[in-house]
Amino acid sequence: MSNLAEGFERGGRAEFHQFVVIAKGLCAEVRSRLNVALDIGYISKEEFGQVNNLAIELSQELGGQRASIYKQKGSVK
Repeated sequence: MSNLAEGFERGGRAEFHQFVVIAKGLCAEVRSRLNVALDIGYISKEEFGQVNNLAIELSQELGGQRASIYKQKGSVK
């Protein structure tokens, strides 16, 4: 959420797009850490499943947002 807020406040589509991409990457990082937490027994399989599913859903939403911003500008880089 912080990445999205920062990107939005910077005022340009290209910067917002960049921060959406960063947020999506952080979702992958969270999922990686969830796997570690599961492997070392810090969380249960049920907890892993619930949080991992939320992270996947958020990642998909961020992917849609990224695509939408990209289309609005035509080519955001």
